[in-house]
Amino acid sequence: MRLATLAGPNDDIKRLKDMGFEGVQLMLDRWNATELNLSDEEYSEIRRNFYVNGLQIVALSGYVDFLDGDPSIRIEQVKKALIAAPKVGAKIIITWGGFKKPGMDIENARKQVIEMLGQIMPTAIENNVYLAIEMYDQCVIGTPKEIVTAIKTLKTDNLKIVMDPPNVFKESDLNRIPKAIDEIVDSAEGNIILAHAKDMLFKDGNRELPYAGAGQMDYLAYIKTLRRVGYDYFLVVEHVSPETIELAKDFVLKAMQ
Repeated sequence: MRLATLAGPNDDIKRLKDMGFEGVQLMLDRWNATELNLSDEEYSEIRRNFYVNGLQIVALSGYVDFLDGDPSIRIEQVKKALIAAPKVGAKIIITWGGFKKPGMDIENARKQVIEMLGQIMPTAIENNVYLAIEMYDQCVIGTPKEIVTAIKTLKTDNLKIVMDPPNVFKESDLNRIPKAIDEIVDSAEGNIILAHAKDMLFKDGNRELPYAGAGQMDYLAYIKTLRRVGYDYFLVVEHVSPETIELAKDFVLKAMQ
């Protein structure tokens, strides 16, 4: 496994390389897929700037909420991200699985998101890229099992999972963290295409998601489990600031050794 982090085209790319990162999850408009309106030349320039600094663009952020606003607009936004991905050398677009809202009929919402994903998959196939849903239990399709169900329903190889245990971890599992990590990773059924690296911290019944090393996540167990299932791509260090990025990187790197 190698280390990556989140970065935009205007970030200090050389500093990331000097810190030991080998890749980035590229954020063209910080968090979502609403502003991917660059020219082919601009995409090529971004790709070149990272390449000459020894950084691979491993994924492109294409985060949208499928259950907010006009579904046709959300579908087109993700399609636009899938078309943009090869232009920056990325094979993966990352998005959410539709956020839960008060009073929502979860089952119907889940079916709606799967239908929307079905409309998006041909664009992923045409561009030879993967759409990856980041695990998050605040989404109607957010657990590994729910994402796997969507994959099987659509019968596609181009829909995958971004592994991120803190996003689905329950406070009741704090006394069995290694076992819980095993169960989370195994429930992905071999569909992990990228893994994120951050932490979880439960306080007063609430879950915080700080940078790796600042919480209760067992990284030795996480790395061991990823290796057991044959994952050997990038770990994307996230939820960091300029002040904490090296702390998180060093913590994850130590767990990998």
